[in-house]
Amino acid sequence: MERIWNYLFYLQFRILEKYSLKFVHNPLQNVFFYFFPKKIKRKKKMDNAYYSVINNRKNGLNLGFAFRFMNLTTSIAYGIILLYINVIIGHEVKEDMLYFLIGALLLSYATNYWFLKRNDTYLKYFKEFETENFSRWNYMYLFLFHAGILSFGIVSIYLTVGFNL
Repeated sequence: MERIWNYLFYLQFRILEKYSLKFVHNPLQNVFFYFFPKKIKRKKKMDNAYYSVINNRKNGLNLGFAFRFMNLTTSIAYGIILLYINVIIGHEVKEDMLYFLIGALLLSYATNYWFLKRNDTYLKYFKEFETENFSRWNYMYLFLFHAGILSFGIVSIYLTVGFNL
């Protein structure tokens, strides 16, 4: 399970890495060099700053966003599990919605911390996954994971308590 979780986390990081380069770094760099053409000598420094702040594998911005995406998806999954448990035992969710959400978020954070952040487990798996060949179809696993949990969550809310909480 840890390997699969880290694989999904790695795919999330790779997508964020690719799109942040394509839609943030390159356009900002082009605008900067358009207004300041004499600063093109600093292109290498700008690239180094981008890779050290945004795509740093220890504490970069994309790493934080990838962790938040995984945390969001698992909090939805734990919310579904807690919702089914509440429906099975006959407890009303309306009264204790705050505790319900806090429980789902804490379980989600604990799961992600256990599988990813503990002892920098993800770095070991990042090195292993970098040697594999990737295609665009590998990202379908990540899409199916996020879309599957989201759609199952919407259907579960509709089937258990409805949309009129």
